[in-house]
Amino acid sequence: MKVLLIQPPIEDFYTTPIRNYPLGLLQIASILNQEVELKVLNLRVLKGKIIEKRDFEELDIFFNENKSSPFSLFKGYKYFGKDEGEIKDILEKEKPEIVGISSNFSAHFKEVLKLSKIIKKILPETRIVLGGTHPTLYPKETLINEEIDFVIRGEGETPFKTLIETLKKGMDPSGKSGICFKKNGKILLEEISFEEKIDFIPRRELIEKKDFQWGGSHFSQILTSRGCPFACSFCGKVKTPFRKRSLKSLEEEIEYLEKENIKTLSIEDEVLGIDENFFREVLKIFKGKNFNLYCMNGIYPEILKKELLKEMLEAGFQKLNLSLVDISEETLRREKRPFFKISEKLKEVEDFPLNYEVHFIVGLPNQKIEDLLQILLYLCQKRVLIAPSVYYLAPFSSDFKKYYKGEDFKYFRSSALHSPNPQFSPCVLYTFLILSRFINFIKNALDRYKIKSFSEIKEILKSDRDKIILEKLLQEKKFYFYDKKREDFFEEPQDEEIVKTFFNKFKKIKGFKSNHIANFF
Repeated sequence: MKVLLIQPPIEDFYTTPIRNYPLGLLQIASILNQEVELKVLNLRVLKGKIIEKRDFEELDIFFNENKSSPFSLFKGYKYFGKDEGEIKDILEKEKPEIVGISSNFSAHFKEVLKLSKIIKKILPETRIVLGGTHPTLYPKETLINEEIDFVIRGEGETPFKTLIETLKKGMDPSGKSGICFKKNGKILLEEISFEEKIDFIPRRELIEKKDFQWGGSHFSQILTSRGCPFACSFCGKVKTPFRKRSLKSLEEEIEYLEKENIKTLSIEDEVLGIDENFFREVLKIFKGKNFNLYCMNGIYPEILKKELLKEMLEAGFQKLNLSLVDISEETLRREKRPFFKISEKLKEVEDFPLNYEVHFIVGLPNQKIEDLLQILLYLCQKRVLIAPSVYYLAPFSSDFKKYYKGEDFKYFRSSALHSPNPQFSPCVLYTFLILSRFINFIKNALDRYKIKSFSEIKEILKSDRDKIILEKLLQEKKFYFYDKKREDFFEEPQDEEIVKTFFNKFKKIKGFKSNHIANFF
């Protein structure tokens, strides 16, 4: 039996190497072994193509390929994937009997369905199986589509293997854990499946290493645990039990990564470090292996102490992602987010020689603009990069059930600038994003050039256009951009009151990699 596991194309304003890595598919592949003729197909690419007739045309005033600015954001709505002709050629060549497609984000289900239609048109007898967060949460709504034959709910390794074995025997998978399908015109649903043991070593040989590079080296992802004990109101993931991998399986995987010269790893645990003793054992395995380690999903902040940070540095950690969410205790409690005194943690660890990126959410329900300004001004004075994420309703979260008003699922992504909070219009959300880009720009300039005043920044800019934009910002307290098509400067769409308030209060800023401080205005 020939099986093809596919990472589908997406349409969005951006994508990243982290977002594109097909870790889930490679873990499913690990359990199939030699039972099937198997290939993993990555149809997603990093460099997208502008879509002419596209969704979100109303956001062109914010995200436009003609904009030029030192603080610019996304460059238009794009298709990140192989074109339809290439996909058809691959399918006609491979002729798989079963295709498994990863469908993690509800906002991108449209692209998954489009791909499924292409597959069925070329190979009508091929069975299509969908797995991931969206079909797990919405199995019935997924199977209503005639192109979709099966849905895997939950963690897919064992259910997908069971489905393959059942189909090879010519049987149907009625009553099999996690497998949903249509039979005699009825949709048969099963409960969400979880793996008891998670010692799956991804079959990375099934993808091209050259397709996944970051910072000049081969890049990959790794898991040391699964599950999260928290239930934040904005999280749309299924609540899963916390489980740890065996240290032996981790050692085997790390040995393979060393042999393959994969030097950069992102540990993708949902709540890395919540079991501190286990985390320390993991760090021992990495120590002396010369990996560059990151944790893009963040780390459990309660464990951060200088003793542990020293072990992390020795293990190869380059940067820590810390999840602030919001500094308002009232907001965090409302969102059912554990309250950590991040200010105390930053004070404790800021001088330790690691870099930090602090994530916070813009546009939470009931969040106030003045609270968000306070977050920006607070983080200006800390040795951190700032990483804002625009709030969106995650399908199936408790917030979603409370605030959903029938919108198309395409809006439920950060880049859509679509918050249910009436204070946070698209213009307000964009204003906070561009302010954040400005802050990070200054922080990097502080580290690299040791500047002491705002006027010095103009001297390090190579582009006369950028110098003019900076001069206008200095004089008018407004953001501008240069339009390459119209060949002139224009004001950014911004909430002028928010920008003015920020710059009236913005006095001091600290670098990201150094403790260099500059005073402005």
